[in-house]
Amino acid sequence: MEKVVKFYSRDLALRSAAAVTTELVRNVTATQDTSPPATIALGRLITAAVLMAAQQKDGQRIGIRVMGDGPLGELFVDASFEGKARGYVQNPQADVPLKNGQVDVGAAVGKGVIAVTRTLPFQKAPQQGIVPLVTGEISADLAAYFRQSQQTPSMIALTVSLDKDGLVTAAGGVLTELMPGASEEVLQTLENKAAAGIKLSHLLTQKAPELRMAQAFSHQDDLVAMDHPHPVMFFCPCSMERVERTLTLLGRATLAEMVLKAEPVLVNCEFCQKEYSVLPPRLRELLTELEK
Repeated sequence: MEKVVKFYSRDLALRSAAAVTTELVRNVTATQDTSPPATIALGRLITAAVLMAAQQKDGQRIGIRVMGDGPLGELFVDASFEGKARGYVQNPQADVPLKNGQVDVGAAVGKGVIAVTRTLPFQKAPQQGIVPLVTGEISADLAAYFRQSQQTPSMIALTVSLDKDGLVTAAGGVLTELMPGASEEVLQTLENKAAAGIKLSHLLTQKAPELRMAQAFSHQDDLVAMDHPHPVMFFCPCSMERVERTLTLLGRATLAEMVLKAEPVLVNCEFCQKEYSVLPPRLRELLTELEK
C-alpha cells in the first residue's frame, strides 16, 4: 500500500512529506496511454499534488494545472488530503527528441504558467496562485510557486523512472518546507544539498524507506514521523449523475438542440476514459426538469 509519510525536524525548522507513488503513476499513465515525456511529466505532477495535499487538512484538495506551449498541451492533476488522486494530459501521445540521451520533459511542456488551486470545504471560492513556468520540468516550477505565491522556502524533488519500453519502474517524491523562524544556516544546508544534485531516483531504485528519502532533503537526520494513514490511490469520482448535471449546466437552448437531434450524447471522462451515453428519452427528461 502506497501512502505519504510525513515528518518534522526536532528543532521544528522544517516539515517534510515523502512518498513512493510507483503504482499510482502506473495506473494514471496507463489509463491515459501516455508517451515517455507525458508519463514523466504527469507522474511528477500527480506525485507533487499528493505530497502537497497530505500537508493540508481533512476534506481539502490540491489541483495543479500546467498550461505550456509544448506538444503535451495542458496537464491537470488533483489530489485530496485522503490520498485520492487523478490526472490527465491533453495530448498523451505527444513526443519530443531526446536531449543528451534523456527524455526532454521541459521541451515537451514548453513555456507558460503553472496554477495551483487549494479547495477547502465550505469555502465559497478556492485559493489560487499562478506563476510562470521556470523550466517545464515540474520540480523547479513548483519550487518557484512556493517561493513566489506562498513565500515559503521549499524543496520538492520528484522522479519517474522508465524502462526501455517506456513503462514506469519507479516514481516518488519529497516535499520539504521551512517553518517560520528557521535559521539561515538551515536554509543554506538545504541549498547545498540541492546543489549537490541528490538523486532521488537512486534511492527509489535501492528501495529506500520514506525516512531515508526525507533525510536526503533535510538539514538533519533526526526526523519525527507523523501519522497519515490514508493510502494513495488513483480515484475518479465521475458518474452518470455528474454527467447529467453537466449537461443541464449547458443551458436550455443547448439541451433542447440535443433533444431535437434525437441521438445519444456520448461523454468521455478525460481522467478515467470511461464513456457515458445519455439516451434521447433521458435528455428530454433533463430538459423538462430544467424548465421546471
